[in-house]
Amino acid sequence: MHTTHSLITLAGYRLHRIEFDPATFTHADLLWLPHHATLAHAAPKRQAEHLAGRLAAAHALQEHGISAVPAIGGSGEPLWPAGIAGSITHTSGCALAVVIKSARQPVGIDCETILPAEEAEEIHAGIVSPEEASRLRDNALPFTVALTLT
Repeated sequence: MHTTHSLITLAGYRLHRIEFDPATFTHADLLWLPHHATLAHAAPKRQAEHLAGRLAAAHALQEHGISAVPAIGGSGEPLWPAGIAGSITHTSGCALAVVIKSARQPVGIDCETILPAEEAEEIHAGIVSPEEASRLRDNALPFTVALTLT
């Protein structure tokens, strides 16, 4: 799979970003992961996103002197080495990971594609109440951004 690694500094944290082209993904790419067999029956899109997320996490761990790829926990969560907290997120050709040395302080990231205006109007009633929708429309953010964040 074709990937590009870069760094983003946000709020004092270093986020490792992997941009990837899902069209270049092959099943052989998964062999890089120690836990590749657990993904054998996942859809190719899910496999590519998982791989990109673990690549980002491996870069983040290397920054702390750790050569590892987080395994998959019972609920699908990444299993971080002892004394490490981290987070992985992925969407539409981009995966991000952040890692900190901490046994107790959690860290979390998420990335989402902002909902298109038409889709936001179609689905908002299933996400927020009429009162909440009104509040989202009355804040400083565009409605599509506020609803996506919700």
